[in-house]
Amino acid sequence: MSNHLWTHKQLFNDYFTSRSNNSRKMNWYNGSIPDAVAEAKAGNKLFLVFIEGSDDLSKQMTETYNDPTVAEKLSADTVIALKLTANSVPFMQFCAVFPVLVIPSSFFLENGAPIEIITGSVSPAEFLNKLDKLLENYKISSNVKKENKSSSSPSKETEISASSSSQSDDSASKPSTSQTATDAEASLQEKILHAKVLVEAQRQQKAQEEKEKEQQDEINRRNVGKAIQQAQQTRHENELKEWAKNRAKEKEEERLAREKVKAMIAQDRAERAAKYQQHKEAEQAERERIARNREETEKAMRNAAMSSNDARIQFRMPDGSFTTHCFSADVLLEEARRFVREVIQPPFSHFSLCTTFPRRHFTELNYSESLRDLQLAPSAVLLILPERAVTNVTPGTSFISSIFWTLMSPFTTVWNFIRSFFPGNIPEPDHSTRTQAPSNSQEASSKNNQPSNTTRQSNEGRKESPFAKREGNVFRINNQSDDDENNTWNGNSTQQM
Repeated sequence: MSNHLWTHKQLFNDYFTSRSNNSRKMNWYNGSIPDAVAEAKAGNKLFLVFIEGSDDLSKQMTETYNDPTVAEKLSADTVIALKLTANSVPFMQFCAVFPVLVIPSSFFLENGAPIEIITGSVSPAEFLNKLDKLLENYKISSNVKKENKSSSSPSKETEISASSSSQSDDSASKPSTSQTATDAEASLQEKILHAKVLVEAQRQQKAQEEKEKEQQDEINRRNVGKAIQQAQQTRHENELKEWAKNRAKEKEEERLAREKVKAMIAQDRAERAAKYQQHKEAEQAERERIARNREETEKAMRNAAMSSNDARIQFRMPDGSFTTHCFSADVLLEEARRFVREVIQPPFSHFSLCTTFPRRHFTELNYSESLRDLQLAPSAVLLILPERAVTNVTPGTSFISSIFWTLMSPFTTVWNFIRSFFPGNIPEPDHSTRTQAPSNSQEASSKNNQPSNTTRQSNEGRKESPFAKREGNVFRINNQSDDDENNTWNGNSTQQM
């Protein structure tokens, strides 16, 4: 029964012990760095300094220290653990002695020198493994030092007991003392050898850690280079995007400007086209109005000509004199021509009749038409114009004559030169091969010299021009004095009485 109760009590104690161990956290030293160092030296304990930052690795390493197994392993009985926050005053003091390159870091110190440095975050199992090796090496080193100290300075009690025992039993004590000294020396040699092995292992481990650190630094350097290159590439891409955006904006502005200019040009063209169309329509309307007025005028003239029985014709000479006579509207134009030839008797034998507006030249084909049909009724103005008499010359005669006169041109030149030295008029030879008669002015002047011409003009009622006065071949402007010239002229060579 008592054994059974003891078993339950043991299980109960183990349960609460395990619960207390699981709920146990890391016990950090609350004093300063000098106090922690002094306490570690006084208690011959290992000194641990944990550098904590604000990153995720520091949080993970803090969780590793808060692990119950790790916290129990680092109890105050074996290790003095001190936690320093990065960028604090104690941290700066610690960095002045031991450079801190990586945060978080764990420094294990012995006699003021680091024997192990754990950088970064490690799992609890890995940390316990390293901690066990470290504590084992530390214990071995401490034992070696203690044994060296005890072997170099033996206590007086041992000497006194050894001397008393040697006096009592010399034969029995000598073999046992020599054997104990030999065993102690062998144990000391083994411990020294083991310590050397541990030191070599620590050196190799430190070299490996330095190599890993160099590799990690190289990786970090490459990562930084990649980050810088990526940042430069990102900046270049952003610049290209910004340039493309600005270029697109400029193109859009140019397109809008071109469209605006095109719209202005199109509007200007439309306005010009509308103005041109309006002007064209106005011109067309004006032409239609003029044509309509002309048609109405011609129709009125035709009606007047059809309804009128008389045709008052005014005959005008080239010198400005005129004669007015009233004919029947049904009289032929030949009768008016006969009146000019017999009554007016112009100073030239060949003449033709024409009107000024509209411009019409009457030929022999029109002489058989009536004045009404020729729209010369009820009134009209006919101009009497001289015609030049033309003699038809055959091509053969003209060719022979041209050759003859070409050959005679040097003699003619000499003859004219000789004539220039003699005064007086020498009659010119009359060439029958001339193709044209004398000019109208010469013919008119020759006939004006005849007295019968002046008498005929005065006897037959010819009048001087109201606006021109003739003196020989010179005409002078004269004031209008005839009431007939005050008539209003219309557009078809007729006048309103």
